[in-house]
Amino acid sequence: MKSLNPKGVFFILASVNALIPLAIDVYLPSLPLMADVFGKNVEDLSLGVSVFIFGMAVGSLIGAMFSD
Repeated sequence: MKSLNPKGVFFILASVNALIPLAIDVYLPSLPLMADVFGKNVEDLSLGVSVFIFGMAVGSLIGAMFSD
């Protein structure tokens, strides 16, 4: 079995970590346009931000268990 390259793992984790702020920065300004396109209220779509943050928190907790 091939072992993991530490530099490759570092690059993957850094890339995923950099995508988190990008996802929020793209999602928040597009909320009014998405509300118009889908025919929903902005308040309904802003629930997605809460779900995203909650998912990141749970993912951090699970990832922390495996990193130790």
